[in-house]
Amino acid sequence: MLKKTYLVIVALLSLHLIVPAQTVTIQGNLIGLTENQLQFVYNTSEGYKVDTIHVTDGKFTWSKKLSGPRKAMLFLPENSFPFFIEPGNIRIEGKPDSVVVIGSKTYDESIAYSRSFKDLQQQRDSIHKAISNAPANEQPALREKQVRVTKMWTERENAYIKSHPMHVISSDIAARRASMGDYDEALLAFNLLDRTIQESPEGKEIASALAIGKRSRMGAKVPDFIQNDPEGRPVNFASFRGKYVFIDFWSSSCAPCRAENPNILKAYNKYKDKNFTVLGVSLDDNIELWKNAIKEDKMPWTMVSDLKGLKNEVSSYFGIFGIPRSLLIDTEGKIIAKDLRGDELKQKLDELFSSN
Repeated sequence: MLKKTYLVIVALLSLHLIVPAQTVTIQGNLIGLTENQLQFVYNTSEGYKVDTIHVTDGKFTWSKKLSGPRKAMLFLPENSFPFFIEPGNIRIEGKPDSVVVIGSKTYDESIAYSRSFKDLQQQRDSIHKAISNAPANEQPALREKQVRVTKMWTERENAYIKSHPMHVISSDIAARRASMGDYDEALLAFNLLDRTIQESPEGKEIASALAIGKRSRMGAKVPDFIQNDPEGRPVNFASFRGKYVFIDFWSSSCAPCRAENPNILKAYNKYKDKNFTVLGVSLDDNIELWKNAIKEDKMPWTMVSDLKGLKNEVSSYFGIFGIPRSLLIDTEGKIIAKDLRGDELKQKLDELFSSN
């Protein structure tokens, strides 16, 4: 169930120029792989596709005709492995937890690109560790440093797109931002792409994702909506007007969501008497599993769902398919923060309510 929760994310995986289709053949040999089938997701000019690959003693073969490089995702027992495929013969070797791709020039380029961020990644990891161990009075300075590193990361990505406006890695950056990142940064990345990429079928997918992403940009107002609580009673979002609301998108089958619930509970208990509340929007499709999760995780705040799973109308409106995701809403119903988790949620609420 958890893997399926994240499948839709790859609908926006990477782009390329339209060229005649050629055959891509992948031969896999993963030592220790006991599964007899794997899910494989890849993008095409008609959108993302999901194939089931049959496996025998860790060996498998997959072949399709594609027009140029594509981003793909192989779902393994304990993780998912993203990589680039392209016309030609590609080998996947190693073990399920240490996969090696041979024969994809685009994948090799993506590895080199990732390594170019090694210095910033080390800084990110160091700051994150420092924040976890630092006393409260030292955390603001560390978070400012964290923001600076994130800005440097974004600027470096933008520089790459500007110098490689037709490359699949550049369009992958734009697609990732459009589906998960800040709207303004996503729009900038898209505008840096070559016009032929922007006007391709996949470029139009990114433009469509941007139109949806605009709905959750900072300052956007959350429209009123009505969904039922676990007892079937309708809850109108308009009833929360005048409060700060943390909208938490989750599901009973999402392990990271369930792991985050204790942090949300601490925030709720700390600020529930200060004009703050939580509204859980579940992407469940089974009411009993939903109810059991609420009971097991001891979540006292209002919960709603239309029990349509990934097609939940509220999450779909905001383009949310991968969870956990969240929106922090001010008293006027405007979005003031997104995707706060753990210490970030605590820090934001501490700042918010210490100034009120």
